[in-house]
Amino acid sequence: MVTHPSPRPLVDQLLPFAYQLPEVASANSTSQAAQAVTERRYDLALTTEPAATRHGLRFISRLRPIRMVWSVFVRT
Repeated sequence: MVTHPSPRPLVDQLLPFAYQLPEVASANSTSQAAQAVTERRYDLALTTEPAATRHGLRFISRLRPIRMVWSVFVRT
């Protein structure tokens, strides 16, 4: 399995029981994780729905929607 490091803690919550993980590799983005599965470098990716769709992957776990807010910050 491959994932961006940020959602790594979700792997245990989302991975179906039938799948065993010998290792969890890191990618620079969830899109890169999905691409790695498309390129057959890994069998599974923890990724987003847009990345899965873009790379032709199908979901095998339940969905876990999250709200993400992006902004720019400066030190005070």
